[in-house]
Amino acid sequence: MYLNKRNAFLMMVCAGILISLSPVWAQVDQLEGDWNLETDIEGGEQSIVTISNNGNTVFSETYPYIIGETEYIFDVGHTGKFTALADGQLLYTGVGNGTALDADGAISVKLVVTGSGMISDDANMVVGVWKNLETYTTPDGNISDSDGKSFILTRDGFDPGTPGAALAGVWEITLTGANIDWTGEVTMNPDGTLMGNYAPTGSSNAQMLALAGLFSYSQQKEFDFTYTTEPVELPIVGETTFTLSGTGQGNDDNTHIAGTWEFTVDVSNLVSKTFSGTYEMTKLADAGLDNWALFE
Repeated sequence: MYLNKRNAFLMMVCAGILISLSPVWAQVDQLEGDWNLETDIEGGEQSIVTISNNGNTVFSETYPYIIGETEYIFDVGHTGKFTALADGQLLYTGVGNGTALDADGAISVKLVVTGSGMISDDANMVVGVWKNLETYTTPDGNISDSDGKSFILTRDGFDPGTPGAALAGVWEITLTGANIDWTGEVTMNPDGTLMGNYAPTGSSNAQMLALAGLFSYSQQKEFDFTYTTEPVELPIVGETTFTLSGTGQGNDDNTHIAGTWEFTVDVSNLVSKTFSGTYEMTKLADAGLDNWALFE
């Protein structure tokens, strides 16, 4: 049995805002500089991520992956590029190539990565999800794998503080609307980011999809959030990714939030469709960034 212990990562960006969550017209030159990556890669290590003013991106990583009965450490170099989409989102596409250490070059890997997400209004944080297609070449043949996860990029030297401390923890979220009924778990972090997984309510065998975003919470317990997801099958539209925004009200002890959500996706070049509904969130446990392993 092949067991993938790697929760690989990638970076992606779209329009979003950490304080008021108003749309931001993202440009690739906002990303120029060095970035630190936070994600749930068990046993993985990543270098500084360097992005040029035209979106060219370079970084490296090491991570464990089990082939047969042996766990190998792979050393992978990544190159890629951010581009701006017409709606202001940023798209990342890239390739990683590497080899297994202590295998004398006999085992290699190629990663094909795409992603999207959102950038804070001050351009110091990026939150999103990625999809990774992996091909491992071994003496016994090729192994194909894939995974998608959430991530946070923070500009090197930037301290985001703790604007989300009042809500920090693991939450159950249920979203309902016309032809939509989703349930998942998200971790809301002290720095105002959120990440987790969701699937159709009541489905025991559906693939969990990654989500990641930004939120704010006022002294009056007014909650605003925006998140992006892996591609999902939607009525009429088909498979697509989207950015969902919502507002709501928290209770006195900050353990329950209820409100409304909405997102719009393109059906064609000329037609778009808006989905909307209500949501509820219930706090399950206190947690912070160290609890991302809950979503592995």
